[in-house]
Amino acid sequence: MLELRYVCCNCYDDSEYQMHFLSFRFWIGLWVMVILLIIVAFDLSFLVRYITRFTEESFAVLISVIFIYEAFTKTLEVLSLNQRVPLYLIRFIHYLFILFARLKMGGRCSNKSI
Repeated sequence: MLELRYVCCNCYDDSEYQMHFLSFRFWIGLWVMVILLIIVAFDLSFLVRYITRFTEESFAVLISVIFIYEAFTKTLEVLSLNQRVPLYLIRFIHYLFILFARLKMGGRCSNKSI
């Protein structure tokens, strides 16, 4: 759920999409409820066996990249407060991760928080 909150706050809570965080989370919850009701109504739980280890590992890598990015960002911010790392290096790393996120999301993530 942390990655969902991260994407919602950083990509959808701006004027480009005209949607706020809480309303976006409401629609996510509504769609999940509808999908789960369909799964229960038609007893589709047998399809879980088709979720492979590759899918699980892909999500694990995504979560790891997000946590690694946050760790590097916080570390560089602390070091920049002590003026041991130049500000341009922090911004360069931030832009690299934004570029990576855009490539992974197909260009749907905005850059207005920078």
